[in-house]
Amino acid sequence: MIAWILLIFMVFDILISGAAIRRQTNRHLGIPANNPVAVFLDEHYTDEYLKKVYPNMQLA
Repeated sequence: MIAWILLIFMVFDILISGAAIRRQTNRHLGIPANNPVAVFLDEHYTDEYLKKVYPNMQLA
């Protein structure tokens, strides 16, 4: 049971991380937040925050 809970948590974490990075790329391309999820990501996963979490990440 604990393994399933951890698996669900990890999948959720990976999805949020991927969405935050994709949104950061869109912000740099000048694409505005056009839905509630994008607005949430802009508010909670700013460029400064993502730079702390992923210090070696480079935008393509």
